[in-house]
Amino acid sequence: RAYFYYLLVDHFGAVPLRLNSTQSPIGTALAKSSISTVYEQIVTDMKTAASLVAPISSYTYNGHVSKTAVQGILAKVFLSMAGAPLNDESKYEDAYIYADSVIKSGFHSLNPSYQQIFINHSQEVYDTKENIWEIEFSGDNTGIIRAAGRVGIANGILSGGATYPGYSGGQYNVTKRQYELYLAGDLRRDWCISNVRYATPTGSNTSTEAPVTTTVIYDRQIGKWRRKYEKEPRAQNFNATNFPVLRYADVLLMYAEAYNHLYGLGDGKAYDAVNQVRRRAFGLPVNVAAPTVSVVNGITLATAGNTGYLTSVTTLPITFTGGGGTGATGVATVASTGKDNVGYILTPGNGYTAVPSALIGTPWISNTAYTVGTQVYNGNNLYTVTTAGISTLTGPTNTSGASDAAATGAVFTYAGVKATATPTITTTTVDFTGYSQSNFRDLVIIPERARELAYEGARLHDLKRWGKYVTTMTTLKTEILAASSTTYHYAATAAGNVSARNVLFPIPNSELSINNLVSQNLGW
Repeated sequence: RAYFYYLLVDHFGAVPLRLNSTQSPIGTALAKSSISTVYEQIVTDMKTAASLVAPISSYTYNGHVSKTAVQGILAKVFLSMAGAPLNDESKYEDAYIYADSVIKSGFHSLNPSYQQIFINHSQEVYDTKENIWEIEFSGDNTGIIRAAGRVGIANGILSGGATYPGYSGGQYNVTKRQYELYLAGDLRRDWCISNVRYATPTGSNTSTEAPVTTTVIYDRQIGKWRRKYEKEPRAQNFNATNFPVLRYADVLLMYAEAYNHLYGLGDGKAYDAVNQVRRRAFGLPVNVAAPTVSVVNGITLATAGNTGYLTSVTTLPITFTGGGGTGATGVATVASTGKDNVGYILTPGNGYTAVPSALIGTPWISNTAYTVGTQVYNGNNLYTVTTAGISTLTGPTNTSGASDAAATGAVFTYAGVKATATPTITTTTVDFTGYSQSNFRDLVIIPERARELAYEGARLHDLKRWGKYVTTMTTLKTEILAASSTTYHYAATAAGNVSARNVLFPIPNSELSINNLVSQNLGW
């Protein structure tokens, strides 16, 4: 009851507060209770619940309300009360206390891998450390019990393939604003925002995956829940992927926000909470200070004169060596002309103090069984295997025609000059430091919550409690009109239509027709 009233008051403002079940269809009209009264009841209910429910250690799953789930949601409730429309700043103390209770419980910690949180959802794996409370889904809506959902289907990467990676209508596209919130090396960007697209060949039931160029933003979709990780067989329209209501990262960010408001940044506790979330985002240990991270951030291909790649091969691996760092990977696409076309960074790596070398494709290796059609490079030359065989210790060096089988084993036919590329590296500040108590929320918490909790249903609520919803949408309209093609200008219209009335939803006409004591919200 408390949680649903929390959703009601957040979306509709003052609502009738019914605490007893309806016994008769006659005389059931109930006037609205004030927003503050509704919140008081929410707090009363949740505090009562906290003393009645079991700790999460009593369960092997997180769809059940546990003690830390109640505490974490109470922290969220108190932050709501501290912000608009109540603006009761005394509630920051309560928000801090309840967020701190979750942290000190010892039951929760950050999953070392941001991506794995959502892969676990798709694979139906419970992670009660990171995910404190989830909305449960089960099955695929066949059989007697129909409890399936559409997480990763309605809000997934566009794909017509019903088997691989699983069908998604790709109904929700992303914005350039969200994309550019992430700095170089932040692994959340290319996970939250799809870095691949799927194409389903005519007559096929499966899709092929290809990376998306960094110049393409507005026609990307949400990539947080990827159907390719689901158990097989995959149904087309329904799945069992859970949706997170409360994650430990959210609790840490709420703690940092409340603590800073109360006590500032002097003792480092607010920094420590948010920096744990930040470090995980860059693939670093969460409890080790990380002033900066140096990553491979881009790659420029040299394609002139290079037309020997087989167009049946869609991507080529990019290997990075040297530069003092590790972990960077990438791929290059092959154009219809047989040229390497565009380079993509798949993982940015870390620790690069100098620009590394980039090797595109698969190197020739001795004593290897090669099949016809395989392409390898040796030195600066690209070769296509035209006669299968086992390579000898002598690699191909010919710059035209075919190699001598007696010398090279398999026959390698010269295909052209190997593709070359120049990477770029970037150093990004990871740990937050140097902010004032007055600007910490706006410059640290507000953008970090957007990065971490993207597409988890938190942003509208956050913007409203901060009093920033209308201005945020107004400026978004300007950005979309300036940065996207006319195809996506409809989104600018939607953003531009937001006004003060949209802070609350309209009371449904069905409610107004049966309850003459309830009036419509202002502006509707």
